[in-house]
Amino acid sequence: KYDNDSLSRPNEGPGNNGEDADNNLYCFCQRVSFGEMIGCDNDDCKFEWFHWSCVGITAPPKDDAIWYCPDCAPKMEKRTKKRK
Repeated sequence: KYDNDSLSRPNEGPGNNGEDADNNLYCFCQRVSFGEMIGCDNDDCKFEWFHWSCVGITAPPKDDAIWYCPDCAPKMEKRTKKRK
């Protein structure tokens, strides 16, 4: 869910032109969208979007990289193991 063109801001995704103020709260910190953000690839993630600094990201992930937040990563790992 990282997009270099939109800087991965939730309010600048498809269908949004970024002009409307985004007052939604994101991330573990429950603050508004600012700076670089990354989306969790778990469709059921309760937060969806995270500030890089809150999850320890310092460089953009590869475009095709799958990323799960610290809450979802253990759950997704269990699902993967069950499927094998």
